Amino acid sequence: MQTVRTKTVGEIVAGNFLMAEIFQNHGIDYCCEGQKTLIEVCRENAIKPKILEQELSKVARDRQRTHHFDQWQLDYLIDHIIHQHHYYVWVNLPVVKEYALKSFRMHNEQFPQLSRIQKLVFELADELERHLREEEDLYFPYIRKLVQAHKMGRELVDEDPIIGCSLEEIHADHIYMGSVLKRIASLCNDFKPPKDSAETVRVLYQKLKDFQEDFYQHVHLENNILFPKALKIEQDTMLVLRRQNGFVGS
Repeated sequence: MQTVRTKTVGEIVAGNFLMAEIFQNHGIDYCCEGQKTLIEVCRENAIKPKILEQELSKVARDRQRTHHFDQWQLDYLIDHIIHQHHYYVWVNLPVVKEYALKSFRMHNEQFPQLSRIQKLVFELADELERHLREEEDLYFPYIRKLVQAHKMGRELVDEDPIIGCSLEEIHADHIYMGSVLKRIASLCNDFKPPKDSAETVRVLYQKLKDFQEDFYQHVHLENNILFPKALKIEQDTMLVLRRQNGFVGS
């Protein structure tokens, strides 16, 4: 019997997104490393499992604010990801880049870490922009078609399966971008600006903190809910087609 300790942190947050705040407070990555069980992350972060269980149980009782994203239709979830998280990135990424560059040019002599932060922000921006375009132009339209075909109980005509063969690459992109954000967070002392820093630097640190929080929510929805469910539909569809064509015994 599966208990909360043997569930992955991705599964826990998928069941109730409010749980994400608990993991964030303990510095636990529930998106890119969401495949780890609760007992594993407790061991890695030197946290007593009972403490986390109590905190998660308290949040679970707050039913009025619960978001069951794992129960949403995938096409509706895609709309949410695009309008909530992709929109956030497209609007805020240029602003974060501007503050990173301005902070570096104006205050790097006082805070040498700003040079590395600026380079990592621009590195992250290039990768994130490419990845979002790929999702919006390729993966999301394909999943919409897949979902519609599944609802109608018909074949997905003239489409090659792409989720199964691309999932490893998608996850690798998420892990890489998450690692860049973690390096930025480390250089920023977990986004705590130095006491004598200028307002430009303080704004940069806050925007980077907000950006990381949105990234975690964004990637969680894709890694732990959207793509696994899309893969299941794709596999079921391919199995039906193989059976219809006589490749698999009924």
